[in-house]
Order: sequence, then C-alpha cells, then structure tokens
Amino acid sequence: MGGRITLVLYWALPLAILFLALPFFVLDTHLAWYSFPLDDAWIHRVYSESLAEGRGFAYNDEQEAGFTSPLWALITAPAHWFSPQWGVPIVKLAGALLAVVIAACATCLGTKISGSRVVGLVGGCLLMIDPRGLFVIFSGMESGLLLVLWLGAILALVRENTMCR
Repeated sequence: MGGRITLVLYWALPLAILFLALPFFVLDTHLAWYSFPLDDAWIHRVYSESLAEGRGFAYNDEQEAGFTSPLWALITAPAHWFSPQWGVPIVKLAGALLAVVIAACATCLGTKISGSRVVGLVGGCLLMIDPRGLFVIFSGMESGLLLVLWLGAILALVRENTMCR
C-alpha cells in the first residue's frame, strides 16, 4: 500500500507544479483563452478549422501548404467541430493535456536514465516551471506534441530499465 501512495506522490508533484503555473498563463491577457499570441498558432488554427469544415488544407479558401505541422492541424481539427468560439480554448486545453503527458514522460525518463526516482522527480518538476516551455505549450503551438513524440521515442529506446513501471 505504501508503494502506491509513494507512486501517486511521485507522479503528482510535477503535475501540481504545472497546475500552480496554469493560472499565470490563463489570466495573462496575451494568452487569453479565446486568442493565440503567436502567428503560427493562428495559422494552424485556420488550417485545422478548414479541415474540420471539410475544405482540406485551405487558407482563405485556397488550398495551400503554408504551415509547418500538418499533424497538429489534423489533431486539432476536431476542436472546431463544436462551435467557432470553442476551437481556441479546446486547442489550449489539448496543450495542457500534452503538458501533463510531458511531465509524466520527463519524470519517468529522468528516473530511467539516472536510476533515481528523486532525480526523475526533480527533472519533471524543473521542466514544468520553465516559463518558455509553458508559454509555447499554452499558446496553441504544436511544440507540446513534438515534445511528447520525442520523449516517447526516447522512453521506447530505454524501456529495458523497468524502474518506472
């Protein structure tokens, strides 16, 4: 029983830090829930909205490929099925969920590489307090997805070590 409690605390600390940082990004006027602070995030929104409406990769009703991450446009397209005003908040929520996965993966990876749960925990916590990383994740950019894919690939490479199971 004590092992399960320790494991819950082990995963919960980086997530608690993430959720403590969340209000600073949600309440910031540049990161408001209904707008994107970066042009690239807005460009991806236009393409994903076009996909959601069945018009393909269109920008201003013209078929184009003026974006850097078609996978992000595909993944965020369903966010625009609900209603136009909910597209941006749902994409930002997806970024927050990706941050949760990033925290878990970073903690696990740090543990696997170092052999120490404390080192893994510190690594996951440090990643969750980096303001640049949090800005990108909560700004609607595809960087959170990229980090999850990278961390997942690295974890797959080091999976022989079973410390994180």
